[in-house]
Amino acid sequence: MKNFLVLFLVLFTIVLHAQKENIDAKIIFKDGTEQNSKIKFRVNMFWSDLIDESSVAFKDVLVMDQNGKLVKTPSSLIQRIEFIDLKNKKRVFASRPEYKYLVEMLFEGKKLQWVRYYNIHSYDGSTQQTDYFHKPKMKTVALGVFSNNRKKLKELTGDRPDLIPLIEKINFDKLKEEALIEILQKYEEV
Repeated sequence: MKNFLVLFLVLFTIVLHAQKENIDAKIIFKDGTEQNSKIKFRVNMFWSDLIDESSVAFKDVLVMDQNGKLVKTPSSLIQRIEFIDLKNKKRVFASRPEYKYLVEMLFEGKKLQWVRYYNIHSYDGSTQQTDYFHKPKMKTVALGVFSNNRKKLKELTGDRPDLIPLIEKINFDKLKEEALIEILQKYEEV
């Protein structure tokens, strides 16, 4: 029992003092003002270059003011956040009318957009994600583990049958974002 208590205290201390990083970001507010600042992100305790997207994808965003003080900024006031994450990848989170909080913009085309919505699992507190395709004047389509994502993408890009062979090659079980973005870019070309 004593060993269990010591282990529990050690794990609790690690979680309590989880790493945090301040990352440079460009914030565009809904009133049109822009601010270059730092945003405080929680970082995975095992992979120090892996940020927790829930730091910006929910109710409040911790933004550093000119005095270096962290200020809670409601995400409802933010139109867009752009930053380079700890893996040197450009990330964009934006407000969309379909969602309560900011979503990650994985692809922003004129004909088709791909967004990732983050939410917190109510049981264990982990960050969950769901991907959606948005096509103007069409329904929103969610990608899922138990659905035919290939068929959904073919329906959305039905006006470009030349993309079918590329869509057939995509492995949705081990989806590489770059492969899907390449198809979406080709779809935007014509």
